[in-house]
Amino acid sequence: ITTPRRKATKAKSKTNATKTSSSSSSSSSLQSTKTKSKSNMDTSTNAIDSFWSWALQSSSPKSTSPQTKQTNRRMQMFAYLSQPIFEVQIIGLVLLSCLLVAIDTLEGLPPALRYGINAVDTLCVYVFAIEFFLRWWSAGRFQLRYLAKPLVSIDAVVVILPLILSGLLPIWDMGVMMGIFPGISLPGWLLATSSANSALLNLRLLRILKFQRVLTDETTYMKFEMALGIKKNDVRPYQLQLARVLISIFTLVSVSTGLIYSAEHDVNPAIPDYFTALYFGLTTLTTVGFGDITP
Repeated sequence: ITTPRRKATKAKSKTNATKTSSSSSSSSSLQSTKTKSKSNMDTSTNAIDSFWSWALQSSSPKSTSPQTKQTNRRMQMFAYLSQPIFEVQIIGLVLLSCLLVAIDTLEGLPPALRYGINAVDTLCVYVFAIEFFLRWWSAGRFQLRYLAKPLVSIDAVVVILPLILSGLLPIWDMGVMMGIFPGISLPGWLLATSSANSALLNLRLLRILKFQRVLTDETTYMKFEMALGIKKNDVRPYQLQLARVLISIFTLVSVSTGLIYSAEHDVNPAIPDYFTALYFGLTTLTTVGFGDITP
């Protein structure tokens, strides 16, 4: 027997269930509507972003000024010249040119070999000059204050002077012979292109100072060693100090040997070439001398 109170309770529960289902369905529909609207908003936002990115990409080459393009080229060139592997190549070329300078002082070399040595050395002069002017343009835009840096000023001396004496003066002399340029009387030692007979020998040996560029700080030295194939974990701080000491000794011995050779080889037959001067310098520095060679 169903009482009226029980009927009313059942009707109430049905009504509540209906309300709950309707509210849940309405909330789900509202949530789905919000999701759809959000997705539509995201789609429209993505479309706007893609449109603006396309517009910027399409308009950037047209709106880029020549000054901005030149700045970008300079930055790219400076980044390329600052690569450790490029420094390794330049240092290898420096060692090759210094070795050729020393070999060129030997007596009895075949004329073809001596001509080849001079040709390679002249090529090195032009390569170093191009590298120097590219660095000057990319880092300093040919401003004179860039040359005030110590390493740059030394680099300018060992690059520009050999370029003028070894690369441009022979062209000037040829122009004088052809009647293009006016004749200027210059000393023979200035026009001589051979390392054995020219004061350019010491300037060419000063190219060793390019080593100092990779010894400025620990970060630069670490990049240089990594370019040589050494792992980053194997690089220690004391290696930089040791490298600075060894490079300083190597530079001192090389340049002092060149000075001894320049001063002695014309008046002292006991020092006919660079290697004999190197032997004399090492024995003088490390011992009291053997007495077989005297200045």
